[in-house]
Amino acid sequence: MPEPRTTADPLVTAWNDALDRLGGRDPARRTLAAVRDAYREPHRRYHDAGHLRAVVTATAAATDSGDGPSPHLVLAACYHDVVYDPRRGDNEAASAARAVEELAACGIDAADAARVAAAVEATAHIGGATTTPAEVGPLLDADLAVLGSAPGSYRRYAAQVRAEYAHVSDGDWLTGRAEVLRVLADGELFATPGGRERYAAAAHRNLRWELGELAAGRICGRDGR
Repeated sequence: MPEPRTTADPLVTAWNDALDRLGGRDPARRTLAAVRDAYREPHRRYHDAGHLRAVVTATAAATDSGDGPSPHLVLAACYHDVVYDPRRGDNEAASAARAVEELAACGIDAADAARVAAAVEATAHIGGATTTPAEVGPLLDADLAVLGSAPGSYRRYAAQVRAEYAHVSDGDWLTGRAEVLRVLADGELFATPGGRERYAAAAHRNLRWELGELAAGRICGRDGR
């Protein structure tokens, strides 16, 4: 009787390959398990294990030039939201610090860990895509790809983010979310030519739609919207 076939976990494969290419190792994958556990925290509705998988997969695909994906950006994708608390404003910095500490324990050189940390901090998306170092562009585009998703997927995303900010009143959400979306809608969203071609048009349509909903006092996730 033939042995049952097993399907490799793409996240495990990407993680192990990135560590190996940088001269590190994760015995029994304990560090990866801890990273995954962070994305399973109960307060997460969008920035969860599904988002982790999506960003790692997209980053790996976008940076694979034939010799394998960028190990620095794959590891940054793993860590980019490892610390996520909607009540604090330093999630990216805290995630970067955790990356440095844990990658050092995996045997990664300090200079390589610093490159990973810099990419993680860039996912704060401060200054817009036009100020992004070219190396980090694929990661930032993967992180924002949901903005350019199909309308139904975008609406689910918007409702999930609202659920993560349940501590914010509806009134404050209507004004605060609109401010964030206007900044996004007025800027260059995607850092790479491929990202702009694939996502930009749909992203601007989605942002305009949600801004219209907010202006009318409607919040995604309410009453079936």
